[in-house]
Amino acid sequence: MDRLETVRAFVFQAYASIQDDALRHLAIAHAAECAAIAALLADRYGENEELAYICGLCHDYYRFAYNGVKEHAQKGALLIRKKLAESGHFKEAEITMIETGIRHHSEKTKRHDRFSQIIKCADALSQSMQEGSTEDLTKLIAFYLP
Repeated sequence: MDRLETVRAFVFQAYASIQDDALRHLAIAHAAECAAIAALLADRYGENEELAYICGLCHDYYRFAYNGVKEHAQKGALLIRKKLAESGHFKEAEITMIETGIRHHSEKTKRHDRFSQIIKCADALSQSMQEGSTEDLTKLIAFYLP
């Protein structure tokens, strides 16, 4: 199994066990949307598409798999760091990049490195689409990725 399939397996396996149907659907849809959006933005802004996809997939792992909203970004970043390291598929620099993107994704008003900004933007775009927001999506992208 390649590294992307390894990550998909542990994320979606955890989400499949969520008992509440609506929450399970939200978790799966949000992870898949964020992953796809993050990869597209990474391509556009010259970042690693595969790592952006993986980060988008994992960014809310702690929130959904452990029903933990409080400090989910920080706790999730540490948990994903451990899981990626244990998989043996990632270099330390790649793990750090993904961990940093997860750690900062909820800090919507602070500026971070471009990779973290891509993850924040993907999260905001996915939330906006799920809420059926009429907010101009180009404005959202411009806010996170000027």
